[in-house]
Amino acid sequence: LGYSKMNHIIEKTSKIINWVQVGTKEDRHLNNLSLDLRNKTSLRELFFLISKSNFTFTNEGLITHISAAFRIPCITIYTGYHYPKISLYKDTIPITPSILPPCAYCFKERCFKSKQPNVAKCSRDININEIIENIHKLNHSSKYII
Repeated sequence: LGYSKMNHIIEKTSKIINWVQVGTKEDRHLNNLSLDLRNKTSLRELFFLISKSNFTFTNEGLITHISAAFRIPCITIYTGYHYPKISLYKDTIPITPSILPPCAYCFKERCFKSKQPNVAKCSRDININEIIENIHKLNHSSKYII
């Protein structure tokens, strides 16, 4: 999705959402956060944070699966890395590109077709407004994970 789009989403919702960022020290810091827990949580603590959240927002990966285990709604960004059906759970809210390039579902760790570093070509057509609308629908408390 890219940090620019992520920061835009957080900026548009930071007045109603207490955003918490988790991840590693290599992950870039996002703006307008309530709490930055990058490189500060163990796996056990991550499970606890997610279990106490009202929803999560992530690229497809570990947080999608942990959220599903606790039946926590998860807005999940699916690019063309792999088929969304691999991790669609009852509480997953999938966000997919409106148009996938021919190279989609490549299962490659890095997109070699993109001209932007760390932004897959297939993530360009993801609708940010759709994400923001889903966040507003889920906004019913103040504990959130990104």
